[in-house]
Amino acid sequence: MPENDSTRLSLVHSPSEAQHASPSSSVSNPVIRGLNEALRAELSTLECHKSAYFELPLKERQDQAECFWRDLELKEEHADALAERIQALGAKPQFEMGSPAEVLPKPQLSPLSCEQNCHAKYEELLRALENRDPITSKLLQKLFDEQTRQLRNLEERLKPRLAS
Repeated sequence: MPENDSTRLSLVHSPSEAQHASPSSSVSNPVIRGLNEALRAELSTLECHKSAYFELPLKERQDQAECFWRDLELKEEHADALAERIQALGAKPQFEMGSPAEVLPKPQLSPLSCEQNCHAKYEELLRALENRDPITSKLLQKLFDEQTRQLRNLEERLKPRLAS
């Protein structure tokens, strides 16, 4: 999704904002911890989509290619935005996903289950962090709204397959 200047989120309130969150405090900082959880959820969902796509028969893969690449692009944009926000707060993004059980309830979930879990993670974080950091809340709300649309689109695409 192309961004223009009017939709781009400001990642830093002021040049001194990054000074307020030192990397050493990132483990105890609930905002950074939450952003890293969302980052890991996005990365896990991305991997879930890739696995499911390459398990499809070749004909189905060709039919799904455009939607698949669009989904992956959005997941990557979300992961990038989360990582940039973590860095703007003066911490390092934690790209390690850990074991699948830490991020997703069980390994080898369907893309729909992965998207539902990622959506639930954003919803949880929005409630938990609502008044702690307005910039992060704005970013999470934007990502949540996009995640909601992506989840609905995926449900629509899968409806014929689920009905049979």
